[in-house]
Amino acid sequence: MKKIIKHTAVFFILLFMIISCGKNSVTKIYVNQIGYFPKQVKYATVVSQAGRFKLFSITENKVILKKKLTETQYWQPSGEYVKTADFSEIDQPGSYKIVVDGKDSPVFKISADIYEDISKA
Repeated sequence: MKKIIKHTAVFFILLFMIISCGKNSVTKIYVNQIGYFPKQVKYATVVSQAGRFKLFSITENKVILKKKLTETQYWQPSGEYVKTADFSEIDQPGSYKIVVDGKDSPVFKISADIYEDISKA
C-alpha cells in the first residue's frame, strides 16, 4: 500500500512539473502597438527559450533583420523571465512584426507620426 501511495505521489509531482514547464515555454512577444519613432530606440520584450529573433517588414514582405535576443532577466511588471529584442538600427518607416520561434508579434509601425491616429480618436 505504501508503494502505491509513493508511486502516486511521484506521478503527480512529475505531472505538475510537466504542466508547469509547458506554461513557461509559451512564446510571448510584447511590442509597443502604438509604434516607434524612426530615430529612437526600439525594443520588444520576449518570453521564450529562443536565442534569436527576426524583424519582418510587412511593407516589403521580407525579413530585414535577424539578431540575438538578450540574456534572460526577471521582468517585474509581468512577473515573467524575459529577453529583449533590440531593433533600434531600423529607421525605415513601415509596418513590421517580430518573429520568435515561429510566433508573430502584433503588427506595429515605425513612423514619424505614430501618434497621428490616436489624436484623431
